[in-house]
Amino acid sequence: MIRRLLRTAAGPLLSAGVAIVGVGLTTGVAHANGGPYTWCPGQSMEDPSGPNRYGNQYVWDMSRCHTWYRVSYGFGNVPRDINGQQTLQGSSAWDGEDPPVPEPVNCGLFWCPIPPHPDPNFHG
Repeated sequence: MIRRLLRTAAGPLLSAGVAIVGVGLTTGVAHANGGPYTWCPGQSMEDPSGPNRYGNQYVWDMSRCHTWYRVSYGFGNVPRDINGQQTLQGSSAWDGEDPPVPEPVNCGLFWCPIPPHPDPNFHG
């Protein structure tokens, strides 16, 4: 009787252990959202060749080629044009090498929002 009870309990415990290890292995994986991409004068600034999409209008030197990446919201270094004002706040385009990696978020066994961080607002 006890042996049967142990076998019955072992299945769910083993499954839960495998699930917890699987969740633990996936946390901490972070990278740029896309790229590298290359844009050169004469190409459209609109997606897919350029960074503009979802109504965002990015501003950079239009006389030279750029290697760029899509990064998490707020982590970009390419200014956006909002009603004639340039701001880095909310930028998701990174011009150049080595795009930043946001801090990994460990939500444990619970659902994590996408993106798992607020706009860092480090651009002011």
